[in-house]
Formats: sequence, C-alpha cells, structure tokens
Amino acid sequence: MILDEYFCFERLENTVSKNRLDLTAWTCEIAPLFMPNDAGQSWFYTNSKPPIKSTRAKQPSFSLTARAKWQPTQDARPTQHITSVYLPEIEQPEFGYGNLQGTSDALLLVLSENPKRLELFVAKEKKSVEQAICNLALEHDKALLAQMDFLRKRASRI
Repeated sequence: MILDEYFCFERLENTVSKNRLDLTAWTCEIAPLFMPNDAGQSWFYTNSKPPIKSTRAKQPSFSLTARAKWQPTQDARPTQHITSVYLPEIEQPEFGYGNLQGTSDALLLVLSENPKRLELFVAKEKKSVEQAICNLALEHDKALLAQMDFLRKRASRI
C-alpha cells in the first residue's frame, strides 16, 4: 500500500478568513495536521507566497501553514510551515504533491476549486518518490485510487 493516512480540510461557512481550511475528517492524529485547540478545532491556512524560498527551478504553487503550539520564547511564531504544494500538471490542477515538513513523509493533495476542500493523503517514508505518487494519481492508477477510496471510508468525521 502506498498511502497510509488521510485528512480532509474544508472551508466552513462561518469562517472569516478565506484562506482557512478546517479539519473535517482524518484517519490518525499526526501533528501538525491534527493539532486541535481547546474547542477541538484543527485547521491550517493556504498561502500564495511560501515562507521558504526555493532556489531550484521547481517553484511551489502555494503553501500550507498551521497554528503552532505556543512557545514562550522570543523566536516563537504563531504559525508553522507544513508543506509547499506543487501542481505538476496544468491541465489537471486538482492533484498536487508536497512533503510533511520535518519528516520523510510524502503528501498527495486532491484539491477542489478555490480550494474549498483539500484532501491530504500521507505516504509515510516516501518523500523521495512524492512526484511519482502524484504522477500515478494524474494517470488515474486504479490501485492508487482504490487506496484513496479505502482511506476516505475509514476516516473519522467531525
């Protein structure tokens, strides 16, 4: 099995920020994707300008940042970089890829327009083949699509 975990984030109606997506379904609790506040809410923000500057020819389309756990230090930041998102195929912008910051896990992203809904599939220890996993999705690989459906059905919902 290529994919291990699933997270679904959606823009809720009562959300003020147009860049905020709230967690609505998940299969496990991985920080920073699952970091609920005292009210049990977990979310992240989409950003058009990634905080990490790439010197490579490959440039991200946007990035994801999450609410960081508060640290009583002078360097503490209110948000934490999760991933830069790459959309490799202009004719199929619903699929993207990245990697979970600070791990060797690959991320496969399925986006709706704007995005109002963003699904993240985690492939543990597969950072080195993140683009190949996305290529399988772009090619509508039946085995990969079956894994995606299996994880969606297994997810807990809010």
